[in-house]
Amino acid sequence: MTPRRNPLLTALPPVLVIRSGTDCHAPWLKTILNVIAEELAQEQPGSNLVVAKLADLLFMQSLRTYLATDLHKSVGWMRGIMDPLVGRAISCMHAAPERRWTLQALAQEAGCSRAVFAQRFSSLVGQGALSYLTAWRMHVAAGLLLDETGNIGTVASRVGYQSEAAFSIAFKRWAGTPPSQYRAMMLGG
Repeated sequence: MTPRRNPLLTALPPVLVIRSGTDCHAPWLKTILNVIAEELAQEQPGSNLVVAKLADLLFMQSLRTYLATDLHKSVGWMRGIMDPLVGRAISCMHAAPERRWTLQALAQEAGCSRAVFAQRFSSLVGQGALSYLTAWRMHVAAGLLLDETGNIGTVASRVGYQSEAAFSIAFKRWAGTPPSQYRAMMLGG
């Protein structure tokens, strides 16, 4: 069974190393870490919430530092979102996975020809645009299956499938199990 995978997290290396003195973001990171240490040491009311928000800032600043390097320039989702044309199309897919996307429609959103778009998307992301769209839809569907009490047909339509059967086939191919079994296994039922 395929667990729900966040494309951002899967695009990152297992460990991000930020060396002080080698990056313009390092002082910012040091400040955040010092404030987190103070919050943890003082144990004031609301410290857990403050630490959680600071951890979010720490992650975002670490991500910015990583993106400022050449390490992320390999083929993959992250490289695609950083490209002005492909990134626009990926944003559209993410914003409206239920839309009946075609290669032509995505190329129009990107502002280029279908052939240029298809080649550019594949070379940057490492898979075709419609394959990426299917994977994104399944990622969203997995979350909806766990977050909502709606039936499988509702989830199917929210991710662009007009038929529950077609959605179930695609989901099983992606997750290794039908949507109803996925929901039951992930929710412990």
